[in-house]
Amino acid sequence: GVPDAFHPLSHHADNKASMEKLVIVQRYHSQVFADFLAKLAKTPDGDAGSMLDSSIFLYGSNMSNSNQHSNYPIPNLVVGGGNGKLKQGGQHLVLPERTPIANVHLSLMQKVGLERDHFGDSTGVISEF
Repeated sequence: GVPDAFHPLSHHADNKASMEKLVIVQRYHSQVFADFLAKLAKTPDGDAGSMLDSSIFLYGSNMSNSNQHSNYPIPNLVVGGGNGKLKQGGQHLVLPERTPIANVHLSLMQKVGLERDHFGDSTGVISEF
């Protein structure tokens, strides 16, 4: 129901109408992702459980406030079981101030078997994953 392109909406210049449209678009994106995850959770994957149990997804953004080109703080969602390599239980992690998003990337790379000691501007891994 929103004819505007996403990128211009993300640079809304604090225009209330544009911000309301952006919320609609982002809510839609989140719902599509949730529906996708639900399908994966219902799809068997051999002895591993579901396809979601075998997967790892990172969902989020590269911007916190795209109107200001601010990249902090960036909320992200890590979903899936990673074939048992991710801790389960619906965790909500609040990382220390200014933790680089590259720490998330590095941690997930290691979870899928890419043994690296750094990635981009990473400063370490997130052991809580």
